[in-house]
Amino acid sequence: MPKPEGIWYDFFDAPLGRPVGGDETKGQLYRDRNGLFIREFTNGWAVYNRSGKAQQIQLPMQATGVASRITSTSHLVPDLDGEIFVK
Repeated sequence: MPKPEGIWYDFFDAPLGRPVGGDETKGQLYRDRNGLFIREFTNGWAVYNRSGKAQQIQLPMQATGVASRITSTSHLVPDLDGEIFVK
């Protein structure tokens, strides 16, 4: 599959599967925290943090951060960063 132009990191190819829910689930705020967004997929979650500070998230099951390689239900996402979590 061809890659989009621009910056592309290997972890963008994580096996997340299909998005869960319709368009209304795109970029939902995580627990009403301003600037912290989460999207669920069949095989995990994508999280982006632009809140101005590091944020702790709690997933409903253990998942592994593709970049961090940490497996847990609780993960720290730095400000202006994101992570892909695979079940």
